[in-house]
Amino acid sequence: MTISFRKWSERQQVLAVILGGGLFLSALWFFLLTPLNRQRRALEKDIEQIRTELAAKGLLLDMTALNETRQQAYDEHKSRRAEWLQAAGHIQSIEESGAGIGGVGHIDYKVALFDVRHRLQRKARALNVVLPADLGMEAAIRSNEDARERMYQLRAVERLVDLCLDVNIPRLQSIAPLEPNGIMLPGSTTVYMREYPVKLEFLGSMDNLYALFETVAQPGRLFALRQCRIESTVADTRDILEISLTLSALLSVVEPDELTPAAKAPVQRLTRPLGF
Repeated sequence: MTISFRKWSERQQVLAVILGGGLFLSALWFFLLTPLNRQRRALEKDIEQIRTELAAKGLLLDMTALNETRQQAYDEHKSRRAEWLQAAGHIQSIEESGAGIGGVGHIDYKVALFDVRHRLQRKARALNVVLPADLGMEAAIRSNEDARERMYQLRAVERLVDLCLDVNIPRLQSIAPLEPNGIMLPGSTTVYMREYPVKLEFLGSMDNLYALFETVAQPGRLFALRQCRIESTVADTRDILEISLTLSALLSVVEPDELTPAAKAPVQRLTRPLGF
C-alpha cells in the first residue's frame, strides 16, 4: 500500500512534517547528544574532583598568590643556606685555604711539614712539654699518594697539637693521623664533609682532659670525639693518667647548592591488618 503525500490536505502535511521533525530531533538527541552530555557530566565531575584536591593542597592559587609563595620559598631557601654556611663554619676544624687551593705537590707538603715540626717543637720547649719528634707524620710520599690529603692530615695534627699545648698537657707520647673518611647525609650520594681523625696518647691529669674537651668544643676549633680511654699509671703520682683519644678534624668540601637531595623512603601501604 503506497501513501501519496500529495493527496493529503495541507493540515495533514503540516502535521506530518512536525511529527517527522520531532522524531528526527528525538533520534538525534538519543543517539548523538545523550552520549555527549554523559561524557560532559563525567568530565565536569573529574574537573571538580581535581579542583577540590588542588584546593586542599593549596595549589589552586592565582598569579599573585603564586608569586608570594615563590618569594616565600626563595626567602626560606636563602635563610636555610645561610644557616648551613654558619653551621659549617662553626664545626669546621681546618680550612680549605689552610692546605692550599690548587695543586699541592710533594715538595709543598715536605716544606710545610718541616715548618710545622719546627714551630711546634719550639712552642713545646717553651712550655716544657714533651712532643714526638716527627709528630706522627712521615715526610716521604709515595707516587700514588695524594699530597693534598697528606696536607690536610698535617693541618689536623697541627691544630690538635696546638690545642694540647695551649692546655699544658705535660707529655704527648704518640700522635697518629688515621685514614680520612667522607661524611654523607642519609640517603644522599654526595660527600659534604671530610673528617681527618688523629689518635693521641698522652700523660696528664683529669684537669688536662677537661680543659682539652672544653677547648676542642669551641666553634672554629671543634674536633669530633671518636674514642676515649683512660687508664691509671703505675707511677706513685695518682694524678697522672694514661689517656688515649681519637679526635676528628672536620672540613666542609661542598656548597649547600651542590648537595644531592636525600632519597625519600618509599611509602609502605598495608595490604592486610597487622597485629590484633
